[in-house]
Amino acid sequence: MLDAVAGLSASLRVTLVLATIEELPHKQIAEILEIPEGTVAWRVNEARRLLRVKLAGDEPKAAAPSAPASVK
Repeated sequence: MLDAVAGLSASLRVTLVLATIEELPHKQIAEILEIPEGTVAWRVNEARRLLRVKLAGDEPKAAAPSAPASVK
C-alpha cells in the first residue's frame, strides 16, 4: 500500500494525505495548497482511483475452479 501511495504524483499524494490522514476539510486543503476546492476534490478522487487500480493489479488472482470430477 505504501509503495502504491509513494507512486502517486506529489500533488495527488499531498492532497490525499491531507484529506485522509490529517482529515482536513477540502476548504482548508484548498487554502493551504492555494488551489480551488474543486481541484482538491478531483485530486482526492483521482488518487483513490489510481490506488484502486494499482492495488487491484497487485492482488493475486483467484485460482481457476477445477474441472468437476467425473461421475461413475
